[in-house]
Amino acid sequence: EFWRRWHISLSSWLRDYLYIPLGGNRHGVLRTYFNLVTVFLLCGLWHGASWTFICWGLFHGFFLAIERTPFGSLQRQLWSPFRYGITFLIIVVGWVLFRSDSIGNAMSYITIMFGGASESNRQLFFLYINNKIILELSLAALLATPIWPIISEWKKRMCDGNQSVLPGAFVEISFETCRMITLALLTYFTVISLAAGVYNPFIYFRF
Repeated sequence: EFWRRWHISLSSWLRDYLYIPLGGNRHGVLRTYFNLVTVFLLCGLWHGASWTFICWGLFHGFFLAIERTPFGSLQRQLWSPFRYGITFLIIVVGWVLFRSDSIGNAMSYITIMFGGASESNRQLFFLYINNKIILELSLAALLATPIWPIISEWKKRMCDGNQSVLPGAFVEISFETCRMITLALLTYFTVISLAAGVYNPFIYFRF
């Protein structure tokens, strides 16, 4: 589900031109696992000829294969916030592999992420924490929640003439205006942040 939503064009291309021609899930369980891992291995190579990208592809291919096992069936019975949390953890660790210059750097970073940092690394971590980072992380955490469906449901109730003294059209216009202003502000601050950055390498410069 994450890959269907995260990079729709790439995921569709991998499915249509790699996964399905390889046989998809039509030739037994083991062949399905092999096809999933192979597709994401090639996806990693597509991003760059580096061991970090290869490991990133194998990493995601492994978990996609695990999802097809009985363990994956058990995981789907968990409370949905736990399922989202597991996916989030896997993806965040995977991005470390994607972004790091070497496997060694990735392992060091992951070690720090999970609390295995030396005193000097902890001091370095707090050196980079400032009000801007705290604000960005807070907004990211808020927007990562299903806040928009909740607001949409609230708006629907507000537009219901039986429950609101305000005209439905007024409520609709007000919510849409707020949404557009919010998107415009986020876009503005994103552009300003990029423009103010000293070093902004293109993410696919090794492609």
